[in-house]
Amino acid sequence: ENTPGIDIDARTAEIRSPSCITTASPVLRSVATAAYGISRSANVSAASFTGVFYTSIAFASLVLLRSFGPYRYLLVFIGPWTSDTFAYLVGRAVGKHRLIPEVSPKKTVEGAVGGVIFAALAFVLYGWIVKRFFAPGAEVNLFVMAAAGAVTAVISQIGDLAMSVVKRRYGVKDYGFVFPGHGGVLDRFDSVLMTAPVLAVLSGIPAVSAYLV
Repeated sequence: ENTPGIDIDARTAEIRSPSCITTASPVLRSVATAAYGISRSANVSAASFTGVFYTSIAFASLVLLRSFGPYRYLLVFIGPWTSDTFAYLVGRAVGKHRLIPEVSPKKTVEGAVGGVIFAALAFVLYGWIVKRFFAPGAEVNLFVMAAAGAVTAVISQIGDLAMSVVKRRYGVKDYGFVFPGHGGVLDRFDSVLMTAPVLAVLSGIPAVSAYLV
């Protein structure tokens, strides 16, 4: 149901058609289309989505990851924040192709790729530091760490894009005003909270979990 005083259809007319995301890669284009479809569902509201997913599943996953030792849960922060930071820096430096301009005008394909690469490197560095200085007996596989870092970066970017779609769907510019200029607390943690359940699932796979920090 539309919010009184807000013409939601008028605000989101520019992203009604899949043609709005033709500049994205096939995978991200599909993800953005799916996210938009979810946000358009009459049975899903911004409140129910954020309430059920973010405050329940995501935070529960953070607690669950802590049970895997003192180092793994930090990956939830290292991956998304590294990806966000270097996606911005790489995009500013060499970005030429807009990723999904109708959803997030400033994001670029080059920045997204850079974020994935640097997140993978950050996981490798973190794994090496943990094995070298804190847990010498750990069976950390740096290739597995790199793959996990890349997956984490992709998921974090999907989370960021999905929440951007939700904001456009409901005509909201910022989720809050605690961090002026940053879109609120949720804008700072949307990618982190999207990543937590994925890392929890990976940790539940013995063949993968055995080689993570």
